[in-house]
Amino acid sequence: MFRLLAALSSQVPGKGRQEAPIVRFRVEEVELRHSALRPGVRPLSFAHISDLHLRRWGSEHESLVETINGRALDFVFVTGDILTDRPASMECAARLFALLRCRHGLFAVRGNCEVTLGPPLRRLRPMMAGWGARLLANESQVVTTRAGQVRVMGLDDLNLGSADIEAALESSPQRGEFSVLLCHSPLAAALLPPGPAVDLVLSGHTHGGQVRLPLLWRHLLPHGHGGFTDGLYELGGLKLYVNRGFGSVGIVPLRLNCPAEVAFFRVLPLAR
Repeated sequence: MFRLLAALSSQVPGKGRQEAPIVRFRVEEVELRHSALRPGVRPLSFAHISDLHLRRWGSEHESLVETINGRALDFVFVTGDILTDRPASMECAARLFALLRCRHGLFAVRGNCEVTLGPPLRRLRPMMAGWGARLLANESQVVTTRAGQVRVMGLDDLNLGSADIEAALESSPQRGEFSVLLCHSPLAAALLPPGPAVDLVLSGHTHGGQVRLPLLWRHLLPHGHGGFTDGLYELGGLKLYVNRGFGSVGIVPLRLNCPAEVAFFRVLPLAR
C-alpha cells in the first residue's frame, strides 16, 4: 500500500530577539504513497512535532511557527510531552498552538509529562481546545481533505496514562481512508493487532537518545521505546515514524549528535 520515496533533511536556525541564542533544529522530509489518496490534486501534507518540553517562549519557537506556517499544511500532529513543571509552560503551549496554522486542525495526544505534570484529562481537553488543538485519548476522528479521507486516531500515554488500544481502534478505518495513529511511545506500534487498521504510527518519547555518547546512548533510552529510536520504520504493511523531539530534558537540557527536529510528510496517491 505504501511506497517510501524520499527522506531529506536540512538545518534551520532559530530566529528572534538579537540577545536570544541561535537554536538549530533539523527539518526532516518524508514522502509516502497510499491508495486512498486522490490523483491529480494537492498531496496530503502534515507536520509532526513531539517532546516540546516547553519551559519558556524562545527564538526556537518563533522559528518553529514560521517553518510550519510557511508550508500551508493540512494537519499538525503533536505526540505528547508538551509540558514541563516550569510556571510558564502552560502559557507557552497556549501561545504556540494558537499561532500554528493548518487547513484541517492540530491534533495531539498526552505523553507521560502531561499525565504527571498537567491537569486531569477532563480539564486538559477543553483547555487545549481553547488553544486550537484537539486532544485525542483512545478515540478517532475522520476528516475529509481535498486529497481524501483521513482517520486520525489518538492513543493515551502507554506508560502512565489510560491507554486503550482497542478503544483507539474501535472505529476501524474504512476502505478508501488513510489512517494515522498518534501515540507518545513507539512501543505501541509493536502492540497493535495484525491487520490493516493503521497505516502510519507517529510517536516520539525517545528524543532519539538526545545525548548520543558512543556505546552508551542506546542503553539510556526511556522505558517504552520498544527497540525504536528515531526515523522511519517499516513493520510489514505498517509505517512507524519516531520523532527525535523538539525540546530536551535534564538538569542541563542539551543535545549531542542528535538534533531537535520537525518532520514534514507528503502522502501521494499510488503511481499508476
